[in-house]
Amino acid sequence: MTIKRFKFFILHFVVFAAWAILIGRAVILQLTPNERLEVRIESQFASHVKVNAKRGNIYDRNGKILATSVSVWSAFLDPERITQKDRLVDSVSEVLKIKRKTLYKKIGKSKRFVWLKRKLSEDEYKKLSKMGFKGLSFLEEYKRVYFNRDSLSFLIGRTDIDGNGLSGIELQYDHLLKGDPVKFKTLRDGKGRPLVFSNEHILDQLSGEDVHLNIDVESQVFFSKVLKDRVKETEAKRGWGLLIEAKTGKIVSSVQYDSAGKRGFEKNIAVSEIHEPGSVIKTFSFVKAMDELSIEPSEMFSCGDDGFLIGRRKIHNSHKEECDEMTLLQAFARSLNTVSADLALKLGAKRLVKKYQTLGFDKKTEVDFPGEVSPMFHKKLSGKHHLASLSFGHGISLSSLQMTKAYVALANGGLEKEISYLKAHTNGEDLIDKENFSGQRVMSKKEVFLAKGMLSQVMTEEGSGYKARVDGYLVGGKTGTSQKSDLVNGGYRKEVLSSFVGIFPLSQPKYVSMVVIDEPKSPRSGGASAGPVFAKLAEYVLRKDQILPDKIEMSKIRDLATLGLEQQKTNAESIANSKVEFKENLVPNLEGYSLREALQVSRALNLTLKIKGSGKVKSLTPKPGKLLPKTKIVSLVLE
Repeated sequence: MTIKRFKFFILHFVVFAAWAILIGRAVILQLTPNERLEVRIESQFASHVKVNAKRGNIYDRNGKILATSVSVWSAFLDPERITQKDRLVDSVSEVLKIKRKTLYKKIGKSKRFVWLKRKLSEDEYKKLSKMGFKGLSFLEEYKRVYFNRDSLSFLIGRTDIDGNGLSGIELQYDHLLKGDPVKFKTLRDGKGRPLVFSNEHILDQLSGEDVHLNIDVESQVFFSKVLKDRVKETEAKRGWGLLIEAKTGKIVSSVQYDSAGKRGFEKNIAVSEIHEPGSVIKTFSFVKAMDELSIEPSEMFSCGDDGFLIGRRKIHNSHKEECDEMTLLQAFARSLNTVSADLALKLGAKRLVKKYQTLGFDKKTEVDFPGEVSPMFHKKLSGKHHLASLSFGHGISLSSLQMTKAYVALANGGLEKEISYLKAHTNGEDLIDKENFSGQRVMSKKEVFLAKGMLSQVMTEEGSGYKARVDGYLVGGKTGTSQKSDLVNGGYRKEVLSSFVGIFPLSQPKYVSMVVIDEPKSPRSGGASAGPVFAKLAEYVLRKDQILPDKIEMSKIRDLATLGLEQQKTNAESIANSKVEFKENLVPNLEGYSLREALQVSRALNLTLKIKGSGKVKSLTPKPGKLLPKTKIVSLVLE
């Protein structure tokens, strides 16, 4: 082989080998995945835009929608593709009412993706989409829509433009509602120009969970209207209120109204503000003293028209009684500060402070709502006057929710309940109910019995809560009228905070409600200003739930024995004189009973009755003597 031929052979071999390597490499690149190259391709020919997923819905306890998300269009720009800048600026400026200077700044950016306007109105989208400018495109997003804003705005809250919760339930349960972000992908050609941009390029999407609240929107709307009317009638600054289920701690209604028209997205006053509670706290100081010191409700006390002297200072009542003495029960019904102070000094600081701590007055309720404030409660008292003031709600500041929670425990037989707005949430297709846990015992059974008797007496004609009564039903409550603190000069201002908190029906507590009227001009007392709101709400809810009247004339209730012991005696006699021995877990024989008698027996045995017809009981299902079902539901046919 000559040298010339050898060189020719080598040259061909090298060329062949090079081509073989190139072809082999191309095959490897095409058929074998390479993460490094994929990342480079992705960065050169694709871009991503992150948009929030569809936010979950918010419902009331009955499945009525309170907040949802609807599909809307958003406009964006690719400055490098825009060829008619001046025309685009003129046209877009006219439609979106954006300054030309602002639009030129957007067009002048070096980014390939610039938001023009998020969440366009339907009219804006129609006009912009017809223009056909290069570099102007659209993508689909979600906009939050709310219902019953007049009564629910502060409670539901709001989101920002990216769908993140900012306040209220939207913030509290943002982690459930918002879901995972949606990624949109757009491809570019070799020159970097964007190709198609649409929802077909979604990489990943997971919608948020739905949230179901304990709120009943019908009760919410009614309560809001009654409160608003009363704030206007009394020429007050504002008002707020709560309605909570006694056995579960579920918040059925939470309302507020500002006479200055500040609706918007304001804070939840019942949770986020603390005030001196005034006389509504007397229920707990009175019954603690009665229990510890064995004081009978019929024991006589001075009416205190000359005041109650502690050292050089006197405590006065809010009104003149023009009498020398009255019973403890009457003093509570009339809300006398002098008697409250007398009891507190006899009880002592240690026992009263411990009682307030047990009721939770030294800590937050931990309700599931943002912005709850801590109470102001000094456990080390400065002296006897501080102790006396503490017994009638001065020298301590609580939120309305904290005070209402204490009454929920009272209504629940002395056991505290977890208070919550959330009923349930969805996890995929499953509905997960929230359990409300019972806490410790905060009132003894004796204290509960005494408290119910005292609260009922407040509702009599002689009591301070007469205007909060509900005809036909046994209702218990307590009034409060506290002077507002002067944070600038110290001491107290002329303006007052008027309140009423009550339990209904008292015979078998189902609800607790608190109503507060802030700075009413006339009337100023808690019973006269806040009481009528409670009465209207209680009557509405009782009839809505079809709870039968107690058939008790409130004007005939004169003392504790009439209130509680007589009722227990009536129930006991009814059962004792019945035609059957009531054995555990067996259906009682109620044949021939009147509806009222059957109801008394059912209450004693904790049964739920389904009633058909009128007159006397003809038959029962299951039959008398049979095992009670687990639900303890018995159907009666009356004739």
